[in-house]
This record gives sequence, C-alpha cells and structure tokens, in this order.
Amino acid sequence: MRIGHSLVLAGCLGASACSDSAEAAGVPQAPMDVLRERHMHALTTGNLDEYLDVFAENIAFMTPDGPQLDGRDAIAEYVRPFFADFITQETDTPIEVIHLGDLAFEYGDLAVAMRPKTGDSVMRVMGKYLFVAQRQLDGAWRYTQMIWNSNQDVPVDPLPQGASVQSPSAVSSTAQAADVRGALRRIETAINLGDMSTVATVLAEDAVLMPPGTDLVTGADAARALVESASTSRTFAIEIRPIRTRVSGPWAITRGSLGGHTIVKSSRAREAIDDKFLAVFRLGPDQEWRVARLLWNHNR
Repeated sequence: MRIGHSLVLAGCLGASACSDSAEAAGVPQAPMDVLRERHMHALTTGNLDEYLDVFAENIAFMTPDGPQLDGRDAIAEYVRPFFADFITQETDTPIEVIHLGDLAFEYGDLAVAMRPKTGDSVMRVMGKYLFVAQRQLDGAWRYTQMIWNSNQDVPVDPLPQGASVQSPSAVSSTAQAADVRGALRRIETAINLGDMSTVATVLAEDAVLMPPGTDLVTGADAARALVESASTSRTFAIEIRPIRTRVSGPWAITRGSLGGHTIVKSSRAREAIDDKFLAVFRLGPDQEWRVARLLWNHNR
C-alpha cells in the first residue's frame, strides 16, 4: 500500500493532553486544539461528512507520494474508500502551535495505524506534519493547507484514478510577500551553484526541516549539516515555484512546487525532482526573511 494511502487520513490530529487539561480547568481551548479534536472525532467515528467539514473550500491537501488535492470534493473522492474499508487510529503530537489572528499553523509528529475492516493485519506509520488553518467567514476555523510525510521510505503504488492535480492559487501582492519569494530565489540560486554556505544564511537559528524518509532535522547546525551533506554528493538544477504566500506580522507561510533534477557525483546518475513544499518564514531583526519551518514530499 502506498504511503500516501496509509497517511492520507493522518491529516487528522489527535486531541492533545494540553487541550484536555485546559478544558478541565475551564480555560477556552485554542482554535487549533478545537479543530484537532473535531478532526480526530470524525476519523475515529468514520463520519466522512464531519471529516470534510474541517477543511476550507479552497484546501490544498498535499499528499505524500501523490498529487496535491484541491478542494473538499477532491479529498472526498480520495478518502472515501478508506472510510469504507479501514478502521484508523492516529496520534499526533504537536511540537509548535502558533496563532496569528485569523491565521494559525502547527507542526509535529504523527503516528497512524490502519486495519482493514475485513482483516487483522495493521499498517503502522510514523511521520511528521505541517498544517495551516484560517478562520472562515462563518467564524469556524478550518484547515487551508496541509502537508505531511513518512519518516521511512516505502514502496509507491500507482496513483489512484481520477486524482486531482495541483492548480495555481492567488499569491499575495504585498511587498513582504515579494521579499519572501526573493528569499526563495536566493535559496534556488545558491543550491544550483553549490553554494550551501549562502543557503545556510537563509535558515533561522531554530529552523526545523522535515524531509521525507527521515526524522525531523532541528536547529540551524543540523539543518546546515543536512544541506552541506547533500552538496558533497550531488549537484542540483532545481526550480522553486511558489504558488501562494500569506504574510501575518513577522511570519509568512508559502507553498509551492519543486522541479528540476539532481545528479549523483559518484555515478553521474540523473534523478528528476518532482516535489511540493509548505514553508514558514520568519522576519529577523535585520529585516531579512529566513526559513523557520519547512516540509516537503514527492508527487509520485
């Protein structure tokens, strides 16, 4: 089974102990905690309508090893077989939750177990996620952008029939959004030149990178080691294509696609790059935008 299949319902975040204790103490729950609990309840009860209601109409649902699904209808088509055929249990552990007025994001670790309703075998997957939510016109909070991947590499099955493909979205025209896109261009140029020292300057000191097939990479030193290690074994010709950027104070959230190729230096083997990403940038005291959180996965 494809990892995108086993993790497609891992967009649901389990209720956290901190939200339980807050509720018990009579403290109103934060929007992301409420949304997380609604999402988990829909999953555990197998209620597809309730599950879909936690997504905004313009949701960008970035499945691992598969296409981006745009909108509730595409998600409904994709997940309906899982609600029909599987019993799913999931535990998510938020590491960071940030609320920015009518916008919020969080990242963390996830664990999902799926058992066929007609069998006893269980598939278990560990992974990580980065989710963005926004308050809608009706006052409800819903997910608008979701991306996740597995900590292990697993075989990939063919894509499901009728899967939607990524479609362009509006990009903010503010000067700050342009500055964020400028930072992405600097990263692209530096990677293609093999100048990983410049890439490192665009990483925040507390940067968290979440690459597919491995655990979280936390902190600037570990992040720099990751990019420097890549440059010693490969050359790159990549294109970073931002699709949507939203700025809120000193934070910016941007998603897009990655294309191009990489060449393994030892064998000269050429490997295509066909990925998508969701990144959180933070504005530093020097008024430069740097990558604070970044997760990417493959389109196939």
